[in-house]
Amino acid sequence: MRCFQCGKNFDEEKYYGICPKCGAFHNKVTPKEQHQQYHDQYDGGYRHREEQPAAYTAGPDTGQVQVQERKGKGGNAFLVISILIFVLVLIAGTFFAILYGGRQKENFKRNILESEAAREEHELGERFLFQEMTLAVTEARTLAHEADLPFLPPGKKLVAVKIEGESDGEWKDGNKLSGAYIRCGDFYYEQISGYEFEDYADTYGTPVFDSHALCMDSRAEGWLAFLVDEDAREFTLYLEDRVDKDLKFIETIHSVTLRLEEGTDE
Repeated sequence: MRCFQCGKNFDEEKYYGICPKCGAFHNKVTPKEQHQQYHDQYDGGYRHREEQPAAYTAGPDTGQVQVQERKGKGGNAFLVISILIFVLVLIAGTFFAILYGGRQKENFKRNILESEAAREEHELGERFLFQEMTLAVTEARTLAHEADLPFLPPGKKLVAVKIEGESDGEWKDGNKLSGAYIRCGDFYYEQISGYEFEDYADTYGTPVFDSHALCMDSRAEGWLAFLVDEDAREFTLYLEDRVDKDLKFIETIHSVTLRLEEGTDE
């Protein structure tokens, strides 16, 4: 079963219809069965009409009862108005989403450039201290192009970065990885969420490095996914070392420059 709330695939029987990711409950009873249950509980078993009432008039010649179809002029006008309102709301919503998304990207870039946090640069494979953990960025590879995944934005490709880490495995120590992002050319891109990338992790053999991976295990490794320019051969990964348990205050920004081998994205 696929969760209608977060899109997670899970075993309905194993989890009793409750999504293990977001906790959404999925009712196995069909609408028809639910309808019948209401009758069994409340109506005492009497039958009722399912169709809408129609207007009846006597025929002018035979005297037999004939069904007179109701004129739908009022209903048609209401339908047209409803469609127009829906289209206007859709257009306004799309315009707002584009405008809001543009502002979010500008704010994101400005916050990065204007941050007063310390900065540390690392080499591929170098181990470094990060909050209560020790991390290393060990690999970068191209997973798919637009031709492989048609829904990718034009001119983009999907890449993954491998993270390896160690910690004391204690949840209370806040061994949590904050959101990562990359710089590719003059643009910054946030990582693809674990929920979205999880559906493709098995296909490409790149299990997700969950932000809580080192909160319960002392060792963990996995991948973070990003979209970069189709012709990009190099980009820089950024990880923010945050000092409080709510991950609000940045102390150090760690960066690793990554290069994609020519043979990995063919």
